[in-house]
Amino acid sequence: MNKKLIAFALCVLALFSVLLTSCGKSEDGEAENSKVTLTMLVVSDAQVYYTDAELAAMSAEERARVEETRAQYDAVTEQINKVTKAKYNTALEIFYYTEEQYYEAVETKMLNTEDKMDAKNTATKAYKALAREQKKLGVTDEVELYHLFGEKYPELLSYIAIPAALVDKSEEEALDEDAYPEVDVDQVDILFVGSYDKYMEYIDAGWLSKLNDQLNSTAKKLTSYVYPAFLEAVKVKKNYYAVPNNTVIGQYTSLLVNKAMCDKYSDPAQITSLATALDLIETVAKYEKDYDPVWCNSYDGVTNVHYWSVDYTETEENGRITREFFIDPTKFSVLGAMYRANYTSLTSDPQIFSFGNLMDDSVYIEQLVALKTIEFEGYRGAENSEKPFAVGVIKGSGEEIAKYEDEYYNIILEYPVATENDLFGSMFAVGNYTSNLTRAMEILTYLNTDSDFRNLFQYGLKDINYELTEDGRATRVEGNLYQMDVYKTGNIFVAYPDADKGMTHQTLENAKKQDLEVVFNPAMGFAIVPEDFPDRANIKTVLKASEEFLAKIEACESVDELRAVIADCNAEIQGGIYKEAIRQKAMYSTMVGDQDFSAYALYMKWAKAMGYLEEQ
Repeated sequence: MNKKLIAFALCVLALFSVLLTSCGKSEDGEAENSKVTLTMLVVSDAQVYYTDAELAAMSAEERARVEETRAQYDAVTEQINKVTKAKYNTALEIFYYTEEQYYEAVETKMLNTEDKMDAKNTATKAYKALAREQKKLGVTDEVELYHLFGEKYPELLSYIAIPAALVDKSEEEALDEDAYPEVDVDQVDILFVGSYDKYMEYIDAGWLSKLNDQLNSTAKKLTSYVYPAFLEAVKVKKNYYAVPNNTVIGQYTSLLVNKAMCDKYSDPAQITSLATALDLIETVAKYEKDYDPVWCNSYDGVTNVHYWSVDYTETEENGRITREFFIDPTKFSVLGAMYRANYTSLTSDPQIFSFGNLMDDSVYIEQLVALKTIEFEGYRGAENSEKPFAVGVIKGSGEEIAKYEDEYYNIILEYPVATENDLFGSMFAVGNYTSNLTRAMEILTYLNTDSDFRNLFQYGLKDINYELTEDGRATRVEGNLYQMDVYKTGNIFVAYPDADKGMTHQTLENAKKQDLEVVFNPAMGFAIVPEDFPDRANIKTVLKASEEFLAKIEACESVDELRAVIADCNAEIQGGIYKEAIRQKAMYSTMVGDQDFSAYALYMKWAKAMGYLEEQ
């Protein structure tokens, strides 16, 4: 076998030893100071990667632009490597993809890695079988076995260790011991994950490393920078598979009560909800014609409610029926759950949603009555009204609502609710076939806790890619081609405010406070699939009852009529025609038998599987 081939094989084996040994995980006994090369796959606003075909189809001017873009990205990557090599003895090979390219690239690399692992296992088994056969014939020499294996399995030869006798020491020495190791083209160490669906898909595929031990050791500092509640929310079956990037989450719904009107006609301490503000609203409507009694910028219904509106569709193709189930928490249903003040995480039993009868929930009913009273009496001012208002229901960020606080008392009706996109829309994870989990978490910890490193990765090189405004915000300079999204590159609170996105230091300070008050949806990620054997007939019955009850409620013309209708609806659930469907089935949380399960029972099963409830 010639020297060039052996040298090539040595390089291949070096790569595979990194990628494949122990499923890609580094050994505990590995020297802490050894040189390591990691890959990092990230989302870029500018396109850096092009196929050969795409480049060939470009004009000379377009190719020059691509080369200029790549040069700027390479310069930033080089500076990033200077930092990581000096601090962690770790080199980073960063792959920049647009959002459209990103997931295909990740998944291709992961699948290719699994194929290589399968090939490695196949080669190992085949070599052992060949060795056993040849031993019976008296052949035990490693060199001879290696040649025989290459003749029989040429496609697997690169996965087998080269016998020492065939290795030219000069070729070994030619491999620079001071150089950082090369990485396999399909190696995935650090990766961005930007959706709940991808997160769960990658966990199910076994592509993400568990981070529990790292968050208690190497990466413990992260838990002081990433809100613990955010980490808890992305935990799956008691395991952490990613680190969410701190970002601005949700909006408040606030009850704003005019200080002058309230001090004149009421007591601020007595107003805690829209229902308790009704007397003030009625008084202002009667005596203060220069005020709108009520004004809302975006308020369409009862706050702090999670409706359990479940439905499904059926399609038939070639005689096969396909069903798809939907859960809409914003669509009216007789079944629902009310957020309470302590619903701030997913760590204890009381914080799991119930399937309650809203026609028997006093908090829900009083909100509904207050809303309908305002509608019946015409208290709500026009959207474009220029009058001051006595009571306002305003939806917005903490910063937006704070603008009213000189003239209005602020009573928070609804805290920001974290959505799937808020929590799962920007995370970093470590691939399950990583060459070194500890080093990867060191890099992620540094990225999310060190301002200089965070700004380098986000904005590039100071005075080349960006400059600072007088108030210390980052803005891109003319000619900059390094474009990254501050929301997808790490903790926004560690980076400079992005002036090009309108961020200010105060925006981020307000966002920090807002994030500490975020409410988490205890049903986020829950879905019903046909394989769960849901009770389809019951789903349709509950939907029918909800539509009937809503029609009756909307037809009411007075508060007395509304209260009577609500009482009648409740009676139908408690002991009338909907008792069996709703009270005895839909509100039953335990799975009985092997099919036709209530949505509530399926939700509780999911909550236990996710680790939100302990098995009883």
